[in-house]
Amino acid sequence: MDPVTIVTGLVVSAAVSAASYEIGRLLAPKTPSPPIQPVRIPTGPSPLNDANTLGGPLPGLLGARRVSGKSLVQVQVGNATYAVYVIAGAPVTGIDAVYINNNIVSIDGSNNVTSSPWANSGSYSMQIYLHDGTQTVVDAALHAALPNWTTQFVGKQIAYAIIKIDPSVSATKFASTYSGMPDFTFAVRGFKCYDPRDGGCVLGDTSTYIFSVNPSVIEANYLIHPLGANFPTSLVDWASVTTCANVDDQSVTLASGGVENRYTSTLHWTTSETHESVLGRAGAAHAGGVRPIGSKFVMTTGYLSSAAYTITPDDYAGDGLTVNEHIPIANRANGVRGQFTSLGDNDEMRDFPSYQEAAALTQDNGRAVGAHRLS
Repeated sequence: MDPVTIVTGLVVSAAVSAASYEIGRLLAPKTPSPPIQPVRIPTGPSPLNDANTLGGPLPGLLGARRVSGKSLVQVQVGNATYAVYVIAGAPVTGIDAVYINNNIVSIDGSNNVTSSPWANSGSYSMQIYLHDGTQTVVDAALHAALPNWTTQFVGKQIAYAIIKIDPSVSATKFASTYSGMPDFTFAVRGFKCYDPRDGGCVLGDTSTYIFSVNPSVIEANYLIHPLGANFPTSLVDWASVTTCANVDDQSVTLASGGVENRYTSTLHWTTSETHESVLGRAGAAHAGGVRPIGSKFVMTTGYLSSAAYTITPDDYAGDGLTVNEHIPIANRANGVRGQFTSLGDNDEMRDFPSYQEAAALTQDNGRAVGAHRLS
């Protein structure tokens, strides 16, 4: 047999073997698709955790929510007790309200808590002094009570609260009011952000930044904040942040009527957490996140794109097209239920009712619900 005949025979044999393999693969039993697991939204330490510890990592906040603050020191001077709570490790936009034992209280211009049972007919057993982190002088009340709390303890760039409790101002009235230190929480608008869409914002000049609840803006600012990843501003692809922030702000129609922004969020963290953990929560808030692409962090956000897709010859490059079978309806969700927090519920976790779209239920011939947690 000449060499040409040998080569031809090998080629034919190889072609037959390949065809046999392909036929066997197509006729083989189909492996069922694995069930889809519910998406687990990453969670961090509870902002309302009242198990405060002295000192410890600094808390950060972008957006608005109620937080507990962290106990820095408690000291008794005569009949009065002074407590210092660190609210955030950098200046905040504002401290809008104080809650005592989960109830919002009123504070007058002299820092007196005027709500019952902490006040009675002009007698005030509690004063609260709030500092948003922009203060330049020491707190006068604490300096007067504690001589060693000198003018060097300004707490620069720290948002904090001082609580003074003195039941002796009316012992008969307030003797039974205090059975221990009450629980204090604070409604806070967090750090101001650089928003590339705002003409008044100058990147790097924090005095021009603005308050925001836009998830893409918040996530990008975590990347550059000193309490966050603290990356140089040049590492963020601000053009992608602009595009995604505009999608986040799009109005969507509610089933019950009215509209709201597609996404809003708040990001609370402590400096003891990893950046991956914090960014995981930030990205989950708008079904997107930042991705390192080239020399930049590029922002993505979730939204519905066109269902139509044009296939071109370029789609056949490499291994060609791969077609996946439909996932069984039992493994897919056509509804959602979960938990959320809102200012209307004092920022405590609440269940929202299961929701399904009637048209989707009809098409799917039944109900399959996935669970999600929004925090």
